[in-house]
Amino acid sequence: TRKVFIFLPGNPGLVDFYLTMLRRLFEREKGNVWICAIGHAGHSEHCHDHDAKPISYQEQIQWKENFIKHEFGEWIYNAGVEVIVSGHSVGARMQLEVIKHFPNVNFVEYLGLCPTVMNIADSPNGRNATPHLASPWKRWLAFWIVRILAIITYPIPDFIKHPIVKFVMRRDSPLLDDHFVQYGSKLVNEYIIRNVLHMAHDEMCEIRDVEPFREIISTLKERIVFVLSPRDKWCCNNIVAQMRESFPEATFKVLSDNVPHAFCLSHDHIEEIISHIDFKK
Repeated sequence: TRKVFIFLPGNPGLVDFYLTMLRRLFEREKGNVWICAIGHAGHSEHCHDHDAKPISYQEQIQWKENFIKHEFGEWIYNAGVEVIVSGHSVGARMQLEVIKHFPNVNFVEYLGLCPTVMNIADSPNGRNATPHLASPWKRWLAFWIVRILAIITYPIPDFIKHPIVKFVMRRDSPLLDDHFVQYGSKLVNEYIIRNVLHMAHDEMCEIRDVEPFREIISTLKERIVFVLSPRDKWCCNNIVAQMRESFPEATFKVLSDNVPHAFCLSHDHIEEIISHIDFKK
C-alpha cells in the first residue's frame, strides 16, 4: 500500500507558507508517505499571466483536477494507493470538490484545518469582507495601490523592504514569524492581488451549503476530520454548529485557544497542527 497526502492551501494560495509543516510531516513519516501540495493558479510570482483575466474559484478547482491528472495519471486509481486529502481554510472546501471530481480514487481520509467549508459569508470576517470584495471599484483600487507599491519598492534593498512587509503582515497576524516575511514579499504584485481578491469574492458568493457533497459525507463518515480554532472568525461557533448538523458522523477536534486561523504564519503551532494529521488509520 502506498499512502499519498495531497494538501491545498488557503487564500492567498502560496504553498511556501506551509513548507515547514509539510517537511515536518515528511520527516515524521520517514518518507513513507508521498506528500503533494498544490498552490492556487496566479497566486505565485512564477505562474501569473499579466494579460489574462482574473482566475475564478471554479477555475482554481479545475486547475487542481488538471494538476492531479497530469502529475499522477492512471497510477492514482490503483487499488493499492490510499489518498489522504487535507486543506486549510478554503482549501478544505476545495478538497471536497477534488473528491467529487475523482469518484474512482481511494480516498481514505479528509482533513479540514480551520476549514471554511460552508456559509463563509456569514462568518464575522465574511460579513466584514463581503461588501468590499463585492465592489469592483474597490478591487480595482487595490490593484492599482499594489501596483504603485510594487513599482516603489522594486528598487528598495531587501533589508529595507523586509521590515515594511513584516509591519503590514503583523497587523493581521501578530504572531508572525520573521521566517515567513520573505513569502509575504512575493504578494506585493498587483496581478497576484487581483487573483487573490477575485477568488475571495467568489468564495463569499459560492461557498454556501454542502448539499453537492452529500454522497461524499455519507461515504467517508467519521473519516472526515475537522480541526478547529476556538478564535477563528472565518469559522465561528454558529458555522461549526451547522457543520455538526451537515457532517453528523465527522470527527471534530479543537486546537488550543492561542492557535489562530492563519496558523501557517508561525512555527509555534506547527507541532500541534501535525499532531492531528494521522496517517495510520
